[in-house]
Amino acid sequence: MASKAKKTTALLLASLMCAGAFAGCGGNGGTTSSTAGGSSSTGGTTASGDSSTTSAVGDVSVPTVAEITERLKTEAKDGKISLKVWAPNNSKNFIKDMVEKFKTTYAVDGVTYDIKVVEKGEDKCINSLTEDASKGADVFQFPTDQLLTGVTAGVLAEVPTVFQGQISSENMEDAVKNCTYNNKVYAYPMTSDNGYFLYYNSSKFTADDVKSFETLLAKAKDQSVQVLMPVDNAWYNSSFFYAAGCDIKLDTSTQKMTLDKFASTEGITATKAMADIVNNNKESFVASGDDAAISTLLSSGKLQAVVTGTWNTPVIENAWGKENVAAAKLPTVKMNGTDTQLHSFGGYKLVGVNSASKFPLAAATLATYLTGSEVQKARYEQLQVIPTNNEILATDALKNDKIQKAIEEQRPYSHSQSVCTQKFWDPVASVGKDIINGNLKSSDEAGIKTALEKVVKSVENG
Repeated sequence: MASKAKKTTALLLASLMCAGAFAGCGGNGGTTSSTAGGSSSTGGTTASGDSSTTSAVGDVSVPTVAEITERLKTEAKDGKISLKVWAPNNSKNFIKDMVEKFKTTYAVDGVTYDIKVVEKGEDKCINSLTEDASKGADVFQFPTDQLLTGVTAGVLAEVPTVFQGQISSENMEDAVKNCTYNNKVYAYPMTSDNGYFLYYNSSKFTADDVKSFETLLAKAKDQSVQVLMPVDNAWYNSSFFYAAGCDIKLDTSTQKMTLDKFASTEGITATKAMADIVNNNKESFVASGDDAAISTLLSSGKLQAVVTGTWNTPVIENAWGKENVAAAKLPTVKMNGTDTQLHSFGGYKLVGVNSASKFPLAAATLATYLTGSEVQKARYEQLQVIPTNNEILATDALKNDKIQKAIEEQRPYSHSQSVCTQKFWDPVASVGKDIINGNLKSSDEAGIKTALEKVVKSVENG
């Protein structure tokens, strides 16, 4: 009987031969619907996956460093392994530090690593690769909604079989599903907090104050402070549509989206509620603002509650004081006189490997290292982002983490953004922009319906 080491090395060799063979595979077709708490599918396997995807994950054995470095030696060209890593601004220095540790951990006799870390937003990586993968980074970060684009464009390398067991055994099952398409794993889970919730200053508001948007805004007005939620951004204003009973569906075989009930009573109800929040709270509600604007408003002392995600934790703590930072699920809003829980998009941030990499094993090894337990723990401690690693999530630090608690409170009302193609964002954002600009008012149902019909047509047929 072969030894475990020989078995693993054989798996490694096999994975190297086939790792890129399926990079351009498409799905079997079918429709994905983003239901609260996750997504469901019919007629095929989708980027969000179903329970069958876990069976596709590889051997549970984990290769040793010695086994990997032996293979890396043969992959080196003229004694050198050259890689480029894309990293967003807020984690570029962290990634640089981790790359140095990787070079030590996976030191190879006679081989020099040349690994450059270049700044690029994680939302731009997949699109850049689809334009010219040969000029792209070998390793990069991206959100879950871009997995399908990366797979169908053939720019995401399939995860080598030898690393799949580690990914599946160490990380949240749903995170692994979101790395999987058509029963093949194309990404490495990194964080579980790619969503949004409410941050608030506990010296200004109580936990009861933030349960309802109407109460929160009234309390903010009394104190001459402000609350921000960028409803001119479709990622955020979709929370109103989901809350009202609308749904977003994607046919993965054609990448055609369906905006279910958006131009019906439900969509009109959502838009009216959004318009009421914006128009009835001019002093206390800020309806637009990117991260730079959030930082500026925090620095001014005016902003004391904000709907955003973990990437803004450091600037929020700096403004309010760490001891005053509190978090909660999104508030309710009045819809037809009833307090209705706002929903959200939620998902994961992943690490991918460029299918055009000249050093595919080295790139896959680095991706595995950057999403392994040691680095996930360091990322949480230094950047305050929530990991996908089961062991770390089970620690007292995470169980007692107020941000993690808010994410878990919001999760039942969270939807996978993997159902959204690039056609979705601008048209749906226009609803919030029209409200802010005064073009849509809650009293104008006919105008709202016309605007929503235009949005649906643009997304479904554009």
